[in-house]
Amino acid sequence: MVEMVLENMAERYTEDQQLIHRIAKGSDSALADLYTRFGSRLYAYALRILGNQVLAEDVLQDTLLTVWEKAHSYRGKGRVLAWLLRIVHNKCMRTFRTRETVPLEDINPGADPQAQPVEGKLIHSERSQLLQEGLQELSVEHRTVLELVFYHQMSLKETARICGIPEGTVKSRLKYAKDSLRGTLSRQGLSLEDL
Repeated sequence: MVEMVLENMAERYTEDQQLIHRIAKGSDSALADLYTRFGSRLYAYALRILGNQVLAEDVLQDTLLTVWEKAHSYRGKGRVLAWLLRIVHNKCMRTFRTRETVPLEDINPGADPQAQPVEGKLIHSERSQLLQEGLQELSVEHRTVLELVFYHQMSLKETARICGIPEGTVKSRLKYAKDSLRGTLSRQGLSLEDL
């Protein structure tokens, strides 16, 4: 079973690398495939950092342009997703430093409204709103680390590489972010497990 999972991971890794190599050779269809495979995750990451749909869309477009221009510089070390998230991260940090973010009401958490009964939707919506508020109380540096580790399932080492910080800093930011989020939720009578 473990061998099969590892084979699938290696196969996916090779497919992703081949996709980048095709982009480096000028394949428009490879860029479209990259967008199909990773676009929603890259957009979601940008949206969570910036808190603004328009800015997140701009970052995604800029990221795709950068990938098109810089695919030849991809060295094949680490996962392609980690390389892409680093590009998004850098663009978000530049954007974050130069522009104001918008209020939480303008954020679309991306939940499928048809997926739950009405009562479940209300509970999910309320909890999602509380989580979003808790995340917005964190600094962008803490929110970013939390996002990469839990949402994108990056390792501490990959997160450090994406953010351009030491692994120890990732650990301390992650601990601070979890403790802060736990405190915010406990003041509302919830825990992380309730979400």
